[in-house]
Order: sequence, then structure tokens, then C-alpha cells
Amino acid sequence: MFPSVPHLIGFLSGFLSSPLKTMGFDSLQSRLICLGLALIFFNQVVAPNIDRWKSLQQQNAEISNAISNQDLANQQLSEWNRLLEEDPFFQFVQRRKLTGYRAHGESTLEEILRSRTPRS
Repeated sequence: MFPSVPHLIGFLSGFLSSPLKTMGFDSLQSRLICLGLALIFFNQVVAPNIDRWKSLQQQNAEISNAISNQDLANQQLSEWNRLLEEDPFFQFVQRRKLTGYRAHGESTLEEILRSRTPRS
């Protein structure tokens, strides 16, 4: 992704050699200046972007893990709900809850009176 350091130094020294020679620097000094510039560039520009990229990758992995865990939990819950709906005892308990814990055929006084009053 990024050019190697020797390649970058070679490019910079080729690019900057003529202006540096006109200022009186010899070949070794211009290479050292280019090395310093490459290190500064890497330290100030490339390294923070690499750190940011790694942190984004880690966040992406955490979010993907959370999503897969939630999908697994949803699948388990739907399977348990399906099993509960098929269970006769669970159906009996649900029916009792819906009828206010009365046995089949039992009615409250209110329901009896309501059913016997004429409707207009």
C-alpha cells in the first residue's frame, strides 16, 4: 500500500537533489535530509492514519460480533417461542391467564349478569 522507505528516500533524493546541490549540500547530506523528511512524513501523516484505520477495523469487528450475537439470540428466542407454543401445558397456563385463572366453563357474577341482561 505504501512505498518502502528506501524507495521513498530514493524518490525524494532524486526529486530534491538538484535544489539541495545548488544550496551546497553533498550527496550524503541530501540523502540524510531526505531520510529525515521521509521519517517526519511517516510520523506525522502515515502513522496516525494507520492507527485510525486499525481502530476503525476493530470497531467494525466489534459491531459485526455484536450483530452476529444478536442474530443468534433472536434465532434461539424464536425457537423457544415456537416450542412453547406447541407445548400443551404452556397452552393451558396461557388459557388460564387469559381467563383470569378460572376453570373451563366458570364465569364471574358480572359475566353471568351481563349475559342475561337484554341488549337494546
